[in-house]
Amino acid sequence: MRTIEVDDEVYDFLRRKAEIFVDTPNTVLRKLLLKEGGDPTTSAPSTNLQTNHITQKRVPATSSEDFARLCWRTKFSSQPRKVSRYKTMWESDSNIVYFQNYNKYGSPNLWYRLHPSPLESMRSRNKRAWICFTNPAENFGYLIPLEEIDKRVKSSGWDRDEIEVNIDVANARWREFAWCLKQFEFKVEHA
Repeated sequence: MRTIEVDDEVYDFLRRKAEIFVDTPNTVLRKLLLKEGGDPTTSAPSTNLQTNHITQKRVPATSSEDFARLCWRTKFSSQPRKVSRYKTMWESDSNIVYFQNYNKYGSPNLWYRLHPSPLESMRSRNKRAWICFTNPAENFGYLIPLEEIDKRVKSSGWDRDEIEVNIDVANARWREFAWCLKQFEFKVEHA
């Protein structure tokens, strides 16, 4: 068995071709490339599914960038522009948001890592700074003011440069800081 890396667009394509609870990325590729069993041209049916915290209708896969755009429209009225150095950082005249995406359907845990460089870039601007942890596969996210994260980091005694983010989805809880994130949670409606 070998490990390969694919970009978000390829991963989303494979996910659309997968049969829920049956296929893995490997079985989808076998169907597409080696013509083994199943019909790879049909995607899994859209169904209403219950997650631990939000009831929603599953929708077709969305790229991380498109999902970030939907999140921005959900939370802000202004038009964003990308911060050129960072693929997932967007800003307006008054806000700057760094999007972190964990795109996996049905995951009870969301994992992210905040590196110091983008955080310092955000802090150096005269704007309201936000971190948005998202799960595009389930159409939700947590939009948290960076100043609130900084307070938690400081009060916890976190002493590493990178900030680990491990969110228990069922309880909307950031495990490293024993922090309930319910007040920051939001759902994204697809157009």
